[in-house]
Amino acid sequence: TTLLRDVVRSLSNGGYRVALLDERGEVAVCHQGQPQMDVGRRTDVLDGCPKAIGIPMVLRAMNPRIIAVDEITLREDIRAMVMAAGCGVGLLATVHAGSVEELVERPLYRELLEHRVFRLAVRIERSEGKRRYTVEELTE
Repeated sequence: TTLLRDVVRSLSNGGYRVALLDERGEVAVCHQGQPQMDVGRRTDVLDGCPKAIGIPMVLRAMNPRIIAVDEITLREDIRAMVMAAGCGVGLLATVHAGSVEELVERPLYRELLEHRVFRLAVRIERSEGKRRYTVEELTE
């Protein structure tokens, strides 16, 4: 979640229009409609809305270049993301898995990989109290 927030902020401040679907309010931490966390100056936040409903909404209403979501868990989320990818929008998402191999083994995420919705994965590892980030190319 923290890495997603940092990437959203960097892309947004770098000139990209980003739509952040913050279904559980953990990324932008909105209070009375205002993000309490810095998610960038070109980020529109849709707070408290299910991803499967919010993705088509932001595509029609906000014209984002990138859509960011936290913790994909439902097949409906996957369908909405595949549809958005078909519209040419870039996608950022978090998924909990121990490795890319584990990700491929899960039927829910395999669909994203088969549709080539994502080309890269960032693995976060902790060692001796420090985080290490590894970028891996996804192949299916």
